[in-house]
Amino acid sequence: MVGIFDWDSVVAISEPALVGHTAAIFTANWADHSMEPLPTTGESRAFAIDYESFQEHPFTETEWRTADAAHLYAVAYGARCEHSDVTLGLVPDRGPREGWRGLLRARGEDQALAL
Repeated sequence: MVGIFDWDSVVAISEPALVGHTAAIFTANWADHSMEPLPTTGESRAFAIDYESFQEHPFTETEWRTADAAHLYAVAYGARCEHSDVTLGLVPDRGPREGWRGLLRARGEDQALAL
């Protein structure tokens, strides 16, 4: 079963925050275990830039900071949940450079890749 949602109708959040959050998960597919379900930081940035290119006006610096903060929040929350799941033995530990923890590490290692 597949569901498609019009997120503008489902959530009350600023557009830049929604773009930043979505940039962290837009490739997610946990059904196919043969591939990494999360986008890289570069793919997340490209998503946000592509989104912005279809808007009537470019994001302001403040809107970019909001998008980046929303992306970081989503990644940090995912890393926290992943850490908890690994600690509880609910999922196998793929290591600190994979999944949400790897994405959070990548953001910390190269801030130029952040949104």
